[in-house]
Amino acid sequence: MAQLTPEEICEAAVALLDIGPEALSMRSLADRLGVTAAALYYWFPSKADLLDAVAVHLSHQIAASQEAGATWQEEMKAFALGLVDVAADHPGAFAWMMRHYATHPVLAPVDEALLDILLGAGFSPTDALLAKGAVVRFVIGHLGLAGQAASVDPSGLSAQEHPRLYEVAVPRRRVRETELLEHGLECLLQGIALASSPTVRNGTRRRGGGARRARHNPS
Repeated sequence: MAQLTPEEICEAAVALLDIGPEALSMRSLADRLGVTAAALYYWFPSKADLLDAVAVHLSHQIAASQEAGATWQEEMKAFALGLVDVAADHPGAFAWMMRHYATHPVLAPVDEALLDILLGAGFSPTDALLAKGAVVRFVIGHLGLAGQAASVDPSGLSAQEHPRLYEVAVPRRRVRETELLEHGLECLLQGIALASSPTVRNGTRRRGGGARRARHNPS
């Protein structure tokens, strides 16, 4: 059998984290890969080292969703949707990573990719940081509400006491979760653009920053 690569080990660890954090141990990981625990310790001296590597692995998957666009708004939207894709593909692992590594250096590739888009578009360092934070927090909030409808179901409620809920009852059944996400992103990015300088507002982008990458499609 060919020697395992760190990437293969990390992919298997992600699969176990998707089951639940308690499902991942060096022994369970070795069993899943059909090797001895010693084979894992060759690459990762401790479980802490393994977890750090898994977080880096996921952060690179997220950063790989960065793609070239005509405007910084298009690039930010594509990145945000890529972040949602990774979270959808690996819900358990993504939730674990955000709980334990949200401000950890291993997530630097994600911040670097987002700041490259914004600073390359002419944002000041402070405005780039604020814009990045707004977009990331919007996406994380969306993920926290995954599977939820656009509003409370008015069925069983008094139409007299909740007339506005009844007013939106029909469109409520038609609006899809992806529409909520994309509409919210567009409104947020338009607001960021309106609050920015004219150079940034018109969507131009200074090329020559970080390399643009093709969108990653996790298997």
